[in-house]
Amino acid sequence: MDDLYEELVQFPPELKDYFKLMWGRIKHKNKAARVLRVTSEAVEPLSLLALHFLEQGWRDSDFVEDPEFPTITDSELEEIHGRMTIRLEKYAKDLLQVQPVNPDGDSFLKHRVDFLHRTVVDFLRSEDMAEEIKDLSIQDEPTFEPVVALCKISLALVKSLQLPQGLGHECNSKRLNSFFALVDQVMFYAGAAEQLRPPQPQTNILDELDRFNIAQTKDLSVHWTNRREPAKGLLQEYGGNSFLALAIQMNLRLYVASKLDKDPNLVSVKKNRPLLDYALRPNIITPLLGNRLRLLDKDQPIDTKMVWLLLSKGGDPNQEIHIYDYQTPWSLFLTKCYEKHAAIKKRKLERSAWCHALALLIENGADVDRKCITYVVQSEGQRAKETKMRVDEVIVHAFAADEVANLQSLVDTKRKERETAKRQWSVSWVVERLFG
Repeated sequence: MDDLYEELVQFPPELKDYFKLMWGRIKHKNKAARVLRVTSEAVEPLSLLALHFLEQGWRDSDFVEDPEFPTITDSELEEIHGRMTIRLEKYAKDLLQVQPVNPDGDSFLKHRVDFLHRTVVDFLRSEDMAEEIKDLSIQDEPTFEPVVALCKISLALVKSLQLPQGLGHECNSKRLNSFFALVDQVMFYAGAAEQLRPPQPQTNILDELDRFNIAQTKDLSVHWTNRREPAKGLLQEYGGNSFLALAIQMNLRLYVASKLDKDPNLVSVKKNRPLLDYALRPNIITPLLGNRLRLLDKDQPIDTKMVWLLLSKGGDPNQEIHIYDYQTPWSLFLTKCYEKHAAIKKRKLERSAWCHALALLIENGADVDRKCITYVVQSEGQRAKETKMRVDEVIVHAFAADEVANLQSLVDTKRKERETAKRQWSVSWVVERLFG
């Protein structure tokens, strides 16, 4: 069986020889290596304009942070497309190709660049080639990281997207989706940069993303993040969304921590929906990208480190949320655990994260006697009935036996601590009344 597996996964030698021949013909290998690394790390095929911005970053690494970032006219865009098509031949020969134009897409995102075939990616990721390309890519630029370059490129593309009426209601859904897909790419790559060793937080890039979009949408009565079209069935924000809330849902822990360290009041001043609730119930969906890939969906895993961060910065699991009938982050999360119990039980790793999040909330003062609202079908054919459920019932419903035991122990401990505190308070009150 092992021999058969080796035969199936082995890279075809004739293709490897062909790709090596193509690679050998490339003259500017240092720049070519950077182009190939960026292309292979991208979540979707890059546009020719994106490669133009990659080149621009070689000359000025901070170009995209310029508040006076120039707009690109249609004639300039055509010139860039022609020039970058020639450059692509120089950098990648037959390893990369320009895909056919999408007539329905935004003009600046047309002319997509992708690998000639998926086997090219396999070739570039083979051990010997991956090491060679990485070494070449950092010869002229020792700090070069593909995800950092992609983060800057994506911000440049956001700035290049002409937003009619500044995301107002006249702005069509196609343009809105293009805008938010690019925004999410900036933040996705920023998250990847935070995962590098050592981490490379992209605080300046993210701040510039928010600053630029605020300036572009100055006529909106709400923050620009509120113009994202929510998927059917997801929570309404009622104009209370914010860039920090988006960063929380994108799991940008280092960025969020830096903002809360600078201004701890951000936790308490957030309107409508508490920041902690975003970490417990992320509810954004990235618009479909060019290769039909989503960066985020409404069932994304919970980042328990983000939950802990917000709790440590003053997030209150018992804060009543008036837009959600005065439920709390704690009770709403219990409801979510109940509703998602089937999916949770199937995926052990994800279930562990949900279990850990519950434990963190309990340890940080969640009201273990507060009931959550669920909808239960009593019998087949009947409508679901609103039911108030205790935390004990939810954890039995959603988690495995060993997890239930651990969570129940935490709940029981908190109840005992509460009863002890009540008795101590009662004794103190009586003593004060009697003896003054």
